[in-house]
Amino acid sequence: MLVSHSAFKPLKISYINAISKGLKETVGDKQSFTEYEKYSFDVMSRAVEIDSVLDGLKIGIHYLEHADLELISFSFSKVFVYHVENIVSRLTTVEERIKLLIATSLLKGNIKIASNKGKSQFESLVNDFPLIKHKLMLLSKVVSKYKVLRNKIAHESSYSSRDTIIASTLEDTEIELPINHSEMKHHILSSATPEFSSLILEIDESVNSVISALGEIYIDLIK
Repeated sequence: MLVSHSAFKPLKISYINAISKGLKETVGDKQSFTEYEKYSFDVMSRAVEIDSVLDGLKIGIHYLEHADLELISFSFSKVFVYHVENIVSRLTTVEERIKLLIATSLLKGNIKIASNKGKSQFESLVNDFPLIKHKLMLLSKVVSKYKVLRNKIAHESSYSSRDTIIASTLEDTEIELPINHSEMKHHILSSATPEFSSLILEIDESVNSVISALGEIYIDLIK
């Protein structure tokens, strides 16, 4: 989990204190939180949100890497398309959530990243932190490879390829084709899985690099 990243070490004590006080409040014991505790909890909450979207990517690739996984009520081609669309659609979410982590870490957690004004404010904010900006640009570069496909899935049509169309034909019709479903399934998985496995590794590494760059911020703020 990202909350275990070494860059967050300076926040650990304040974060634990915030959680402990929060648990006491759930049973009606009113607590007073220090600014450090509030800050640490907000930052770590952003890290948990990033973890959540990364886990979603890894669940998708787990399916693609295990050809024996089956869902009785749904055909292979439909489940395959679902996971590919899920992976591609979540890439932008990773980028947006890492930006929220950066903004929160730099005490500007109220910036609306998705708005035009928020984008401008965020760009101005990171301009003062060249290393963080550079690491974020590397992450954005990985995500940008799939933005055209992501926009197509979001606004035009579902993910499809010649291979998934053939697989769907084998599953949903009695048309005879010169390849059986098992062979088609193997071909689809062996073609797509390496690409998406490599992509998720790149995303993971890029996220960790951004968080590492944020480490100096936490050291300066929590003393």
